[in-house]
Amino acid sequence: MASIAIKKFEKADTVLWNSFVKEAKNATFLFDRGYMDYHADRFKDHSLLLFAEGKLRALFVANENNHEIVSHEGLSYGGLLLEPEARLEYVLTWFFHIVRYYHQLGFERVIYRCLPFYYATYPAQEDLYALFLLKAALLQRDTSSVFVKAMPLPYQQRRKKNTRKNSGSFLISRANDPTEFWNDVLIPNLKEKFGAEPVHSLEEIKKLMQLFPNQIQLFEVRDQGLLGGTVIYTTPITAHAQYTSANTLGKEMGALDVLFHHLLSDVFQEKAYFSFGTSNGDPGQTLNRGLVNWKEGFGARTFVIDTYQIETGNHTLLSGYE
Repeated sequence: MASIAIKKFEKADTVLWNSFVKEAKNATFLFDRGYMDYHADRFKDHSLLLFAEGKLRALFVANENNHEIVSHEGLSYGGLLLEPEARLEYVLTWFFHIVRYYHQLGFERVIYRCLPFYYATYPAQEDLYALFLLKAALLQRDTSSVFVKAMPLPYQQRRKKNTRKNSGSFLISRANDPTEFWNDVLIPNLKEKFGAEPVHSLEEIKKLMQLFPNQIQLFEVRDQGLLGGTVIYTTPITAHAQYTSANTLGKEMGALDVLFHHLLSDVFQEKAYFSFGTSNGDPGQTLNRGLVNWKEGFGARTFVIDTYQIETGNHTLLSGYE
């Protein structure tokens, strides 16, 4: 591949960047600058635009963290975004130039957070082979519970019983305002269980829901009042539960069972995958058994999400693809 050029992302590149993200075979709306920039003040961006023969051919989503490049600390995943026709040899060339670029700037390593394969609209695991050739070290492995529509498994008996018994007992609806769910259900639950807060503040999730109304949707389940809910991130072939929580009464009544049955069988039944998300902590070393058992009760099973460390000096291992 001749005439390679690398450009560090600048604000002026936003339209070009976003246009490429919409067409890439392994990108989601999380890589749109409208989403990435909501927390731009927390991370020092060092993303790259990669050109060949004057044409934009790939993007690398990344931020700086001292002597490291992380792809990406503010997102659930990151990595190299590719045009649909990208071929393996080209991808190896991109990795050589990317890792060498950061090495020449004095960065010691690249932390690479792999895109889960079920978000890609075309096969897109060329990066895993590049990581292998670069002798990248596995840093973290999280488990994601995913329902695969083409290979459905039956509900666990308890989930089946709850959905059958309570299917007509609740009102399920899409909500435009997350305030009640955030303040009365999600924040208290996270504080009580984990001593933590949501990654997104109320104001941040409001802003993101306004920017991406078709991709970020809140579904609530009610009886006399709010019992619980979940925020769903939708991509072309996958629906992903980003936040899920119920209050004490909602848990006792099995409200989330009914909610997720409705989402799986009705709202997102056309999606190839439904991701319930990860069930890990510490990072990836511990498993929340109760949580993963609940997810598997809907027929979800495990895929892994990996994070690798690349020593930038190892770029020479790909010099044959320069």
